Amino acid sequence: MKVCELLSDGTAQLKAANGESPFVDARLLLAHVLGKSKEWLIIHDHDSVAEPEIENYKFMIDRRKKGEPVAYIIGYRDFWDLKLRCNNTTLIPQPDTEVLVERALKYANKNSSILDLGTGTGAVALALKRELPGAMIEGVDLFEDVVKLAETNARLNNLAVEFKVSNWFSAVEGKFDLIVANPPYIAPDDEHLSCGDVRFEPESALVAAENGLSDLRSIVEQSSDFLNDQGILLVEHGYDQGASVRALFKEHGFKKVVTTVDYGGNDRVTEGVFYEC
Repeated sequence: MKVCELLSDGTAQLKAANGESPFVDARLLLAHVLGKSKEWLIIHDHDSVAEPEIENYKFMIDRRKKGEPVAYIIGYRDFWDLKLRCNNTTLIPQPDTEVLVERALKYANKNSSILDLGTGTGAVALALKRELPGAMIEGVDLFEDVVKLAETNARLNNLAVEFKVSNWFSAVEGKFDLIVANPPYIAPDDEHLSCGDVRFEPESALVAAENGLSDLRSIVEQSSDFLNDQGILLVEHGYDQGASVRALFKEHGFKKVVTTVDYGGNDRVTEGVFYEC
């Protein structure tokens, strides 16, 4: 079979299975199997593909038809300008989380000290380190296997970020200029938990009590003990949680509290400034 035939067949199968982005997914899987870029697929669309690669591609298409995320099938996800290893121990980095990175970069400089809470794959911490090579950046996560994944991503991207196990601030020492966090914020009864890629991601990284606000509340309550004077706290949250999160910030003494929307126009990142009394 030719490249174009495989891509067409894979797209048709994923479309029939009600895939959200059948062409994009089929192209990603085929590029991965062939070890080529999407641009290569266009230029070489009439090249023949060897039988072992055809079988591997068909196997991956079958996995995707069952709903398994592409990032888990191929083992990585692009985020910022990084290629990050992914597995089912933690969340798949999402494009909207780049808004958290962008907002942090509005305040950070080459000498900033930054703490990333719930680092997962290390996406936010590593993206910030890429842009601020001189900054001191630390990432923490509750699970040891997740921390090991973040450390692997740091090595693969040649970025020096310290990662360690911590239940939010439990193992954190010192104070920081910025704290960034992408905690669980989905309510336990949210209908989206049964849709799309989320079905395959660990519930511990998705769901929080108090209608999704419990971990956000914990972070906001404790962060003032770990921020320098005029330090900034930035958190990612759900599309319908902007008002509630702003109220949490103000309740705990943060000033200049604002919410930034994501690329879809939904409330996504809230930030505030901490002033020592």
